[in-house]
Amino acid sequence: VISYAKALSEKTGAIIAITGAIDVAADAKDAYIIRNGHPMMSRITGTGCMLTGVIAAFVAANPQNPLDAAATAVAAMGICGETAYTRMRKDGGGTASLRMGLIDAMSRLDAKTLKEAAKLEHF
Repeated sequence: VISYAKALSEKTGAIIAITGAIDVAADAKDAYIIRNGHPMMSRITGTGCMLTGVIAAFVAANPQNPLDAAATAVAAMGICGETAYTRMRKDGGGTASLRMGLIDAMSRLDAKTLKEAAKLEHF
């Protein structure tokens, strides 16, 4: 997946983010593996759209380092998914609770939590 993402970035000039059980963010030269998130995130609609907005915000705030910003945004979304899942299970909710919890977690995410919880590997 890393080779594919780097090749696609080389061809398009874009930062490539591929999400799934393990996420990848790459440009033509470097890549990150991101191990945050929860499988239940794939069961709610809108997570991809939300991630796109989060990536845009992170890159806009750090335009000199778009790959680092995109990888951090993917990690942030994953951390919020983990938080939302924990809350959903505690409250006995379902996927609607997970979706709202994801939005709530993103609105409360701070830099300290992001730094401590991000599971990023640079390649």
